[in-house]
Amino acid sequence: MEEVKAGVVKVLSKVLNIPPQKVADTNNFADFESWDSLYHLNVVLGIEKEFGIHFDIQEVMLINSINTAVDLIKKKI
Repeated sequence: MEEVKAGVVKVLSKVLNIPPQKVADTNNFADFESWDSLYHLNVVLGIEKEFGIHFDIQEVMLINSINTAVDLIKKKI
């Protein structure tokens, strides 16, 4: 699980252009001040690319935290 979480943190850090340490301290995506729907889509696309997976629309709508993303990724890999 730690490798998956590290991958999600890496994607969030890159998309939001912030240090990974700030991402690791924040669990819910809405906690990021600049968070909006475009960031959401970019994070989802980044996760899909990072892990070589694809989310359906219902899963995309569920991804609202690091833990949720990790749980969904683990089901697909």
